[in-house]
Amino acid sequence: LGFHANPAAQQSIELDPLDTGESRELLDNLLSPNLLSRSWKERVVTAAGGVPFFLEEVLRGLVEEGRIVQSPAGWAPVQAENLPDLPVTVFATLFARMDRLPSLEKAVLQRASVVGSRFWDTALSYPAPQLGREGAALLGLQAKNWVAQQNRSSFVDDREYLFTNDLVRESAYKVLTKIQRVSEHRRTADWLESKVGDRTEEFTELLAYHYGQSSLQAIGEDGENEDALRKAGTYGWRAAERARTQQAYTDALSRYNDAMTLFQRLLATNEHTALQLDGLSAEEL
Repeated sequence: LGFHANPAAQQSIELDPLDTGESRELLDNLLSPNLLSRSWKERVVTAAGGVPFFLEEVLRGLVEEGRIVQSPAGWAPVQAENLPDLPVTVFATLFARMDRLPSLEKAVLQRASVVGSRFWDTALSYPAPQLGREGAALLGLQAKNWVAQQNRSSFVDDREYLFTNDLVRESAYKVLTKIQRVSEHRRTADWLESKVGDRTEEFTELLAYHYGQSSLQAIGEDGENEDALRKAGTYGWRAAERARTQQAYTDALSRYNDAMTLFQRLLATNEHTALQLDGLSAEEL
């Protein structure tokens, strides 16, 4: 999820994998000049499976581990006779790189992954009014090509960042526990609600997503929160209404179902709750 969490506004483009020659050419361009043997190149190219991002991450991992170093003559393996053992998936590559990060940089990366593909610096420090050590961690993550700062921001006085690849965000999110996800989605939702002011309608889908995730993932757990359930259902219903008016009927139906699940859970949590949404009672919804 980035700036808008509206699937109807997103577009997917399918790209064919690189062939072996194209992959080898990309490797030579990324490590130029290099003294890698044909066997080394073949091992790396085969592991990447024609996926450019995977190839880049494999090479970054080898450089960070010190298995490929830059000499005056060019990039070269430390042990030319030993072919590298490489991760078999892009996620394994990213997890390995992530484990080598300093603890604060890793924590900031994980927290940012909850906010979305695009995120803002104050979201990482909320409810603290100013960035503390998170600022230095963001600089480190930029230097290592995990995230990139954008020239413009959706919020005045906030720095906006972008994950360099959504697989990076997905990898960081995967390692969070359910309890961490519930807590971070709730914190992000509270931050966003405090930021949007009179722009609530513009961010309805994003508010619905974060309050929804903080509540849906907490169902049956000790972390259920009545206020979060109410907000998740309310924003979810409004997002469904927006999708319906935009004729995104499949999206609308999914959002209505999620909202009703949340409202039913809210009533089950507290049978004395008086449920109203935009002037409508529970019976009228």
